[in-house]
Amino acid sequence: FNQATLEKACQALGEDFTPLSDFRASKEYRLLGAQNLLRKYFIELQTPHIETRVTAYV
Repeated sequence: FNQATLEKACQALGEDFTPLSDFRASKEYRLLGAQNLLRKYFIELQTPHIETRVTAYV
């Protein structure tokens, strides 16, 4: 699992995932959020010493 694999997964998510678009968020925004959650997961796996959760800073 590396950066190239992550980007391919994000691209595949964009092809497979069809988010809703409504008054709360556009489908593009929701897709970006889903892709960013995947990126966050990658960061947490690769560098567990880096805090990615808000609760770590409060």
